[in-house]
Amino acid sequence: MMITQNLKLMIRLFLSVVVLFICASLQAQISTTYSLRHHAITFKSDRAEIVVDPAITFKYLCSDSYSGVDNMRGATFTAKIDSNFTAGGALFERQSTLSPFLSEFALQTSSMPGWGRFKRLDNETWGENPRTIDIARAMGFLAWSKNRLSTKIEIGAQRFGWNKSPLMLSHEDVPYPSLQFEWTKSNFFVDLSLNQWVGSKEGSSDILINLNKAILSSTGFSNEHFAIALLIGHTLEPSISIVSMAGRIVKNGGFINYEAATSSTSTSGPSYQIGAGYNGNQFRTGLNLIRTKDGLYGDGEEMVWSNAMIPLGVITGNNTKMSTVYFTFKNSDSAKWYFTCEAGTFSNAHYNSNDNLNDDFSRFTKGSITRVFSPDWDMALTLSVEAFKGHDPMLGIGVVHGIVRGFDELLIP
Repeated sequence: MMITQNLKLMIRLFLSVVVLFICASLQAQISTTYSLRHHAITFKSDRAEIVVDPAITFKYLCSDSYSGVDNMRGATFTAKIDSNFTAGGALFERQSTLSPFLSEFALQTSSMPGWGRFKRLDNETWGENPRTIDIARAMGFLAWSKNRLSTKIEIGAQRFGWNKSPLMLSHEDVPYPSLQFEWTKSNFFVDLSLNQWVGSKEGSSDILINLNKAILSSTGFSNEHFAIALLIGHTLEPSISIVSMAGRIVKNGGFINYEAATSSTSTSGPSYQIGAGYNGNQFRTGLNLIRTKDGLYGDGEEMVWSNAMIPLGVITGNNTKMSTVYFTFKNSDSAKWYFTCEAGTFSNAHYNSNDNLNDDFSRFTKGSITRVFSPDWDMALTLSVEAFKGHDPMLGIGVVHGIVRGFDELLIP
């Protein structure tokens, strides 16, 4: 239901952009270009431009105990209309063999981080690794801005704070519809948004039926050296209220960022996250600490501050402890090579069991070496590895989409 709804909204958004493009171009000269080296298709006039690119990921995955593929196809588009309107969107379809950690996550939540609900491709052997799924994702936005005011209609996920993995709102969450308003002046900002999340009550045919509306507002100050912001949020039914404060300090390439949050259902004090590191022109390294307390995302087993049963922050939910160190590198400003590495410890009762070593994910290491072959299409060749304690390492090799823009997002301390 959620995917179908997001797909319909994204199609309407794309059609709206096309109509705006046509209206803006009625009295202007229109040109269309096709390319295999740059953007695949470009529609351009004196007042508007729409760019369409493919999105492809195909990786062969293997470990000592099993093998499989991660296969994603889709397309992305961006648009600029006059000087006030911008738009963008993406539609992906994916069939994937899951890693041990994602297999456990899928078994417990029937959802995937960043994607939501899925269809099982191996019903007969679903209780055994490897698990394979079929899933789709639709995102899009239409934004207007003038002077200090801006508004945006979006199917996506909002972000609050400057941490690598925010506690309460993350861009890596499952997409959801929202209407956003923002006012800015110099380095100050205030925003308000109305959001609709999918709940956890199931109807017939295993379809999610209940929707939870949320009101979010944040205000703060941000410049290149210092930032601080406050987030207040409330959901209507079921009800939960949250407060979060985030900030960062940047000096001579070094940075410290933090976030502290609590909710009306939290029972053991504030949850927090703190990170520190160094951000250079070509590399970034640092460490990150996360502690979420009991009840932060909801009371008991029910995740209220969530979308598609996945918390809108740390994906494992309440009572999580995580410590990581990471290193990322690109060889130049117009990079062709990317290197990433991350290692850490992890503790959550749902994923670590003292009774069964095979259910223990308490230590992990992952990394990749990537060679970009199309910066405009944002695609590259990659070799990756992911290993959790008690599980065979999973190797991956193939073509991936999103490496360039994904790396750029990490460079925001």
